[in-house]
Amino acid sequence: MKKPGYIYVLIHLSDPDLYKIGITILDPKKRLAQHNQDLTKLAGSYVKETGQKWELKEFHPVPDPYNSEKAFWDAMPFVDVPFLGNGEVMRLDWEWVQKGLEAAKAAGVRAPREPKVLPESVYRITDEIKKYLAGRDITLVGYVKNLERPNTFKCLNGHRWKMLATLVAVGKGCPTCGVGERDPDDIEI
Repeated sequence: MKKPGYIYVLIHLSDPDLYKIGITILDPKKRLAQHNQDLTKLAGSYVKETGQKWELKEFHPVPDPYNSEKAFWDAMPFVDVPFLGNGEVMRLDWEWVQKGLEAAKAAGVRAPREPKVLPESVYRITDEIKKYLAGRDITLVGYVKNLERPNTFKCLNGHRWKMLATLVAVGKGCPTCGVGERDPDDIEI
């Protein structure tokens, strides 16, 4: 379930075109305090360097903060933001910030993703491996999508490990406690 939240704009008096754009499910004033106190993050480094704190210019409630953030950056005239490693701190024209906010407020909620349908062979192989695990106190976690890559297994004692499904099928058990270990000669293939 998606949580509603806010998109916010912070300003820094050291530079009139410097903005911090962010999203939060917290009260925006609480998030502002975090930015001003954590001097190890990019926003906090401006506080540390200048001695001036960020101020909350405006914030808007949004039903899906992540979708709103995406809409904000999609409205900008450049690409690869917020993935530039800049913590969404940038110099922008206020007109662009306003366009981004309008897009963010109109973004709404993301449509639910369609469940991923796996190929029939994945279900068939997974069922086959589960037959070999029956009565051995080992559970396959997820699906066997590729017999040449390790899968995750869990024993009744809660230990988790990765191993090729074919090795577990022919008798390998939990490497921590030995649960499910079988003599390969006792397993019908």
